[in-house]
Amino acid sequence: MTSIYKTEFSPYLHVTTYQEPLAFGRVFESKAVPKATVDKDIQALPDKITLGITDDYLQANALYEWVSKEIRYVGHFIGENGYTPHDAAYILHRRFGDCKDHNNETSVGYFK
Repeated sequence: MTSIYKTEFSPYLHVTTYQEPLAFGRVFESKAVPKATVDKDIQALPDKITLGITDDYLQANALYEWVSKEIRYVGHFIGENGYTPHDAAYILHRRFGDCKDHNNETSVGYFK
């Protein structure tokens, strides 16, 4: 069964105070990059998850699968965390986060 998202069949309106889409991306990047710091726990975890896997795609997939299974999805839309991920260490220790947190945790593991 194919999924259909509401924007594929109904009109929608995006309102922003940013002058251009890249401006939002720059603001997000400036807030998200510092959240992707690597501590000793995060440094060891990807090595453990990808032990024996040499293919880059399979390593990325193993990290994605681990985050999907081990980090509960809980939406956070209060304050700055509505658009900025939590610190990678916070996500790992608390074992929950939203989509930005899942992406942050997977990226930190892969690009450490």
